[in-house]
Amino acid sequence: MSRPHLPLPPALIDVARDQEGLVSAAQCVAAGVIRQRVGRLVEAGVLVRRRRRVYEVAGVLPLARSHDAALDRARLQRAIEGPLAHGPTAVATGLAALVLAGAQGAPCDFVPEVAFPRGGSSSATTTGVRIRRTPVTALMSRNGIHYVPPQVALVQVVHEVERWRAVALMDSVRHRRLLGERQFARARASAAHRPGAARTRTWWDACDPRSESPAETKARLDAVAAGIPPDVVQLDIRSAGRRDARVDLAWLLPDGTWLLVEIDGIEWHQGRRDVLRDLTRQNRILTAGTLLRRYTGTEAMNGTLVREVAALLFARGWSPATHPPTELWVP
Repeated sequence: MSRPHLPLPPALIDVARDQEGLVSAAQCVAAGVIRQRVGRLVEAGVLVRRRRRVYEVAGVLPLARSHDAALDRARLQRAIEGPLAHGPTAVATGLAALVLAGAQGAPCDFVPEVAFPRGGSSSATTTGVRIRRTPVTALMSRNGIHYVPPQVALVQVVHEVERWRAVALMDSVRHRRLLGERQFARARASAAHRPGAARTRTWWDACDPRSESPAETKARLDAVAAGIPPDVVQLDIRSAGRRDARVDLAWLLPDGTWLLVEIDGIEWHQGRRDVLRDLTRQNRILTAGTLLRRYTGTEAMNGTLVREVAALLFARGWSPATHPPTELWVP
């Protein structure tokens, strides 16, 4: 990638690239960009003020390839803003730490937050960043940005967010193997001693690491609440001894037919090759013994998926399968 033509030192541009386009006031000074020049660069639109002591370098990153990618970048930027605003000793916590670790499920508008190795506060003036007072006993790092481990961050977050989002974060840290099963169990035990534990205790039981996205988690939880729990999550579709596909949610109908539900991300069908691959896969799934319904992530989130699936299932006289198979063989 060629360097953008910006009136900034190359070292500062490299720092910005490592930090999702963001730099701190202290990093500007360290690169030789004094405070007065920072002000002029803001007026010129080269630097965009994100919050006190944090700037975005305009044009330093390529445009996001999709809406999903743009949202992911926005979450990472918010997570990074806290440590940049409060200096190198600041450690991202809570949702910010989970985002930096790679977990999915955080909202885009969460408040950045940090803690410090010895607890307490920062000498920085108000930055709109939440300060947790508990000392940091362990930390991880992403391109020089420090954050508490996912096990700690998950415990901090669960009782602070709504149920489906808490479960989505649990699903994600397990599905992406950010936490092993023992670590997850320790996080659950630790959360049992925090305020709000009684309200959130059963949320941990709802976790299912087979869900591959927050939209899948939301659809699964809504389906359970609507009285139509999926018979199988991530049903393997096999033919000729190989796995051809894996379907997000599946219900076995009384006549032996399978209702298969796919939740497609916004990035679906990015190009001709993707279209052809998806059509081939869909043709393998569609047989005399299957019904396929596809929904966007938005439809999974807003309840459209569950309303339509529930209507279809009740019309077919569906009831939960006692021992559904975990894979479906097709011709």
